[in-house]
Amino acid sequence: MIWRTMRYTRILLAESRKTFLPLIVAQAICATALNVMISNTLHDFALTSFDHAIWLLQDRWGLSLLWFVTPALEIVCLISLSKQPFGAPLIVGLASRKAQCAGLLGAATIIGALFGCSMWLQTWSISLVSEIEFSNVSSPTSLYALFTGAPMAQSPEPSYILGVTLTVCIAVSITYALVASLAISLMSHPMPLLVGTILVGIPNIRGILPSIMRSTSVDYNSWQLSSNHGLWLQLFFCMLTIAIGFAAYTRIDYSSTRRK
Repeated sequence: MIWRTMRYTRILLAESRKTFLPLIVAQAICATALNVMISNTLHDFALTSFDHAIWLLQDRWGLSLLWFVTPALEIVCLISLSKQPFGAPLIVGLASRKAQCAGLLGAATIIGALFGCSMWLQTWSISLVSEIEFSNVSSPTSLYALFTGAPMAQSPEPSYILGVTLTVCIAVSITYALVASLAISLMSHPMPLLVGTILVGIPNIRGILPSIMRSTSVDYNSWQLSSNHGLWLQLFFCMLTIAIGFAAYTRIDYSSTRRK
């Protein structure tokens, strides 16, 4: 099963390259445009690279690169992949529906991880180019102190900040990709769920909903000593989505020449 799963995953990833690269370019353009908006909005403050990254990735302001732009691009990529022709010869070669489902989830996981890594690279490339100072969270005049009420006693190491943001970007991106992949595969009309998945990344729309989107966060409050970034909970969401996928694999119809 492992060999068949890897084979199917490679087939899916090979097909996704046609759409993936243009979407990465679109992601970079959106990241640059959002960063310009952030600079114009916060022009009265002494910004650092840390501030630029937080405002690009947090879910409390604007069209977040993490919670809105990247999920939308992932869904476009997965929908495009679902339109590719996969017929009986592939089924005969793979045989096992579990292998097919595992391959589908594996491809979605890898696509999500790639979008997450790309988002992280773009975020920090733009942030580091925009500002000379990396972080000033220990200063009482910092944006961190403004939003949390007090500065940090000591600024975290840059390697720690970079590592946390990378983990969050990958974890959230994978979760979105898995949810979208399952919706496309298991639902006759997945578009309402997909559109809703994107729209909950807009703060004004999500305002009346529980703060589940903030369970994994890199906003200012998440860096306080009494807080955390919710990485374990996000890992749980990933595992839960994969488990749902395997539990529902018998509903996926691979018998047609094109997947829905």
